[in-house]
Amino acid sequence: MFSDDFNPHFLYNTLDMINWMAQKNETDNIRSVVQSMSGFYRLTLSRGQDIVPIGDEVRMCEAYIEIQKRRYRGRILYEADVDREILDCLIPKITLQPFLENAIVHGIHEKDDARGVVILNGWMEDGRITLSVTDDGRGISMDDRKKSTAGSHYGMKNIEKRLSLYYGEEIPIQIESSPGMGTCVIISVPVRRVG
Repeated sequence: MFSDDFNPHFLYNTLDMINWMAQKNETDNIRSVVQSMSGFYRLTLSRGQDIVPIGDEVRMCEAYIEIQKRRYRGRILYEADVDREILDCLIPKITLQPFLENAIVHGIHEKDDARGVVILNGWMEDGRITLSVTDDGRGISMDDRKKSTAGSHYGMKNIEKRLSLYYGEEIPIQIESSPGMGTCVIISVPVRRVG
């Protein structure tokens, strides 16, 4: 039912947060989180489709971030700058959200103040689409890259595999990172549209 990249911990953490908000009678926050969660899962399920427009993927990321902004009580800022001309182009679903999740969990949340910015960019150039997720988190040292957690490494390899299968060419995930400065995760894919 879900992609291999689907993280059930996100669901558990969100439900736990809703429970905590209910105990504090935070009705408006509960309403907002439930609406975002509903939108997130509606887009995640995508009527059983494995390939979705980038616009749907961006909306799913926005719903995910809205939930995380509530969870982290305003310590996460989010910006998206995705060219309109690529919103109807196709991509395997749940490609970008894991990058956002890694940016928050392994980047921003690891900072001393657990505050930061996540930026989603997307544009078309020379017949290809570039999508990137940048954070100003703690960054990744070369030692950390070698010791990357099995789950995170597996998730990235799984995304690369799904992208390569769909586009019919190797699609590597590029990671640019500086300790203490942040990380940028980049993919470049061919343009595919419906029909």
